Amino acid sequence: MLENKEKPSDLFYLFGIAGTICAIIADFLIGNIDRLGIVAGYGIIREGYSTIPLWQPALSMVLATVAFPLYLITFWKISRDLALTVPKTVRIFWGAVQFSSLGWLLLHAAYCWPIYNYRLLCDKVGMETAGELIVDFGWAAFPYAAFFAFTGMIPAAILVVSVLRKKTIFPRGVV
Repeated sequence: MLENKEKPSDLFYLFGIAGTICAIIADFLIGNIDRLGIVAGYGIIREGYSTIPLWQPALSMVLATVAFPLYLITFWKISRDLALTVPKTVRIFWGAVQFSSLGWLLLHAAYCWPIYNYRLLCDKVGMETAGELIVDFGWAAFPYAAFFAFTGMIPAAILVVSVLRKKTIFPRGVV
């Protein structure tokens, strides 16, 4: 136990709330389209993206770029709280959080750029060809996306196991 360490203020959790609001708005910008039919392949590209204003996926990326550092501040707070009771676990948790946060930000970019490019390609080569090209690009990014989706589960698993084992200051109700 590290009783001599001071617990950071709970106000740091507000950064996570702000990040969540940014992420919700970012997802709304790219999810609020008039036609939801899947164009091709893996389902990210929808019919409505052929006419989506280009500012929507661009602003979605900007908001995600703001959201992820806000999440990191909150995860830093969680790691400091964990350090009070499980200091060895914190090093693994914080490293996994940083690694997976970078991956999730890049994953959001990998989700937004096909939407943006599909919209541009629809104007130049038509919807069918644009859909085929974007699917090919998407499959190229799939291994990367799958890897970071997996690494994003590691910090959550560490936190859940630590809380369930009653080794942290967090009550079981948090999980």
